[in-house]
Amino acid sequence: MTKREAHNILHIYGLYLEYASGKISLLFSGNIPEFFLPYPKSKLMEAFTLIINDPLSKERVGNLTKECLMDLYMYKENNEALIIASDNFNNNKWREAFIPSLEKFSEEWIEITEEKHNQ
Repeated sequence: MTKREAHNILHIYGLYLEYASGKISLLFSGNIPEFFLPYPKSKLMEAFTLIINDPLSKERVGNLTKECLMDLYMYKENNEALIIASDNFNNNKWREAFIPSLEKFSEEWIEITEEKHNQ
């Protein structure tokens, strides 16, 4: 993988994080199926590793890249993540806590999106 490919992959992953991962993360409580990722987890980790270890890129990306790399640990093997989600959705107490959180998140997301759009 070249540095240019790594930067392109991470750019697309950044867009995914900005626009899609919040609700997905909330929905799956930090146990997200890997199939939601825009690239295989191994390819994203390779791109992160290349950029983090590149002396020229290290100054530009700093801790943000490391934090995004850590976010990849929320992604689990598809079947494992779906079993956890199924158990959660069948748990009444979890649903009672989850639904208001999702509603609040949705309201905040709409406000943030409208603010960005109006700028």
